[in-house]
Amino acid sequence: MPATNTKTTQKIAVWKRKNAQKQKRIKRLSAKLTQTTRSRQHWRTKYYQLEKSQQPHPLKHHRYCLKLMLLSVVLHIHHNVSLRACSAALYEVAQLYGHKIKRISASTIRSWSMRMGHYYLQMRLAAGSYVLIADESILIGNQKLLVLLAVRQTPDLCRIAPLTMADVAVIHVQASTSWKGADIAAVIQQASQAPGVGFTYAVSDKGNNLRKAFSICELPYIEDVTHRIANEARLIFEQHADFNHFIACQQLTRAKWALSQYAPYLPPNARKKARFHQLLNSAEWAGRVLAQWSALPLEVQTELSYVRQYEALIRILQMVQMVVDSFSNLVKWKGISRFSAACWQQRRQGLEADWQQRGWVMNESVERFFLGLDSYLSQSLSGVAEPNQILCCSDVIESMFGKYKYGVGHQVISGDSVKMAVFGRQIGLADVESAMGFIGHKFLREQEAKRPPSLTKLRRKVLPKTAT
Repeated sequence: MPATNTKTTQKIAVWKRKNAQKQKRIKRLSAKLTQTTRSRQHWRTKYYQLEKSQQPHPLKHHRYCLKLMLLSVVLHIHHNVSLRACSAALYEVAQLYGHKIKRISASTIRSWSMRMGHYYLQMRLAAGSYVLIADESILIGNQKLLVLLAVRQTPDLCRIAPLTMADVAVIHVQASTSWKGADIAAVIQQASQAPGVGFTYAVSDKGNNLRKAFSICELPYIEDVTHRIANEARLIFEQHADFNHFIACQQLTRAKWALSQYAPYLPPNARKKARFHQLLNSAEWAGRVLAQWSALPLEVQTELSYVRQYEALIRILQMVQMVVDSFSNLVKWKGISRFSAACWQQRRQGLEADWQQRGWVMNESVERFFLGLDSYLSQSLSGVAEPNQILCCSDVIESMFGKYKYGVGHQVISGDSVKMAVFGRQIGLADVESAMGFIGHKFLREQEAKRPPSLTKLRRKVLPKTAT
């Protein structure tokens, strides 16, 4: 009996030990099961939330969601995609992500883009000091487009390096058959009525109506450096007989070789109205021709013999080109100040030393060009009280005109000009929601009624389509 009891006790002890181990295993597996269940529920919830967030939720009173609206505006305005191409791209993207939507019409995307433009135009500038950049486009159709930009100025300095569209705020865009100084002044005064907003000075070309507007507003005026350089070149070369004959020969060469095998040797095209803006292109082309003269085919040498004939003129143009490159690189990046004026004198001495080393002789035309640039610096420094750094480049506004005409694709001025206010903007979903809520179809129709009829509408009115 004692032996039997001992064996029974041992068996019970083994069973208890196994039971304890089993209970521990059950608890561990139960905890793991609970943890796995919670984890699966967590990720299941996240999946459904993500799936729900990816589904298009139409904005109130609209058929489409904010993301589609945002994507369409960004594609059309920032990336120069046409309206119909945007419509097709959005439909394909929606199909790719499994969303069933109707094809968005081009007029709907145009309406969204114009609403964004009006929304940004109605936003007031933050309190502070600004530099005004103003310009009007060349005549497009029967209208001119007035655009005003604002560049934020800190107490010490403002953005000087060549401006991008993201560095400026479009505060006014309007088309008219003509712009008088008083009309432009009224627009500037209205823009400066925002609380705490003031303009220190204005940058623009030498338009009489713009200068009159700045005078009415008692706003100091700085002439755009690019236009000033072109005007100085015009004063020197406009009546220059050799230069005019050289340009005429280039145009004859372009007309003769435009569709020939010698097209790679064509000189650059020079617009008749603004050819002095492209003066340096001709100088660079002629310099390359002279440098490669011995390697040119005989037929090319025969046709371009006038380049060798005007080698002295080309040398002058190359010197002017070096002056323009050095001066523009200085004032466009560092602005106009007493420091940059001193740096310019050092650069001028360096250019003269370089020419002397090359054996180039500086003639009266180059000297007059130097004097014109020196006069520009002194006039700009005296035009602004206590100048620190003066912004003198308005190339960004020319880029906007070019993007509107060729990028967005509007060869005539229309209500789409308000899209310029969106150029360079970082558009967010909140901006799209606000624009769609504040700017309605009624507002767009009112703005369209106020705008003078475009050339296209006038043409349709006087020459309506007839049934065939």
